[in-house]
Amino acid sequence: MMTADGAADLITDFQLGTDRVDLTAWGTIHSLQALTITATATGARITYNAEVLDLVSANGQPIQPTDFRLTDFVGLWHAPPPIPDGSGHIGGTTGSDSLQGTEADETFFFSTGTDTLNGGAGFDLIDFITANAAVTVDLTRAVQNTGPASGQQYLSVEGVIGSRFADQLIGDSAANRLDGMEGNDRLTGGAGNDSLFGGLGTDTLTGGAGADLMDGG
Repeated sequence: MMTADGAADLITDFQLGTDRVDLTAWGTIHSLQALTITATATGARITYNAEVLDLVSANGQPIQPTDFRLTDFVGLWHAPPPIPDGSGHIGGTTGSDSLQGTEADETFFFSTGTDTLNGGAGFDLIDFITANAAVTVDLTRAVQNTGPASGQQYLSVEGVIGSRFADQLIGDSAANRLDGMEGNDRLTGGAGNDSLFGGLGTDTLTGGAGADLMDGG
């Protein structure tokens, strides 16, 4: 995790798509657009206000700003901006909503109600960081969703960011990314080449079929 100290930080041997940068301590950052990312001769430089982070890539080659995706970072989407804001964030109301994504990568913020979310094309996430209780999210069987996710259905959604509680997150046949965040979570990737991140707490990670990446936190 980076600290907000105004000093320049350095990460070496960075592998895009495998490693993630935790910017939680840099403050509330809503999107990639809030960061200034520039390619360097051996990687990339990321700046935000007075903070500077230099990444040296594992292969020593430049990393272009367009190479980064929202899933390469931790701590960028955990404070919902006004909806809509035109930056790939989608949030509902307290009622029963039907939310449709686009061909871009998007983050759906959890809202109460019996919602149906369709991510469309791109790599899409549902974020439960604002939920007031633990959730069970099963991307293969919506009927299994419990807690604040009860009655909700997620279509063409590849990633789940858990709550501050003990969640159970279950992937499907796609290449899922499951983030437990806080709490003693249980993450199951299912089929596909999944990425599982336990976060804080005593977590249980099960990759399932496929070539999976697992980080207990």
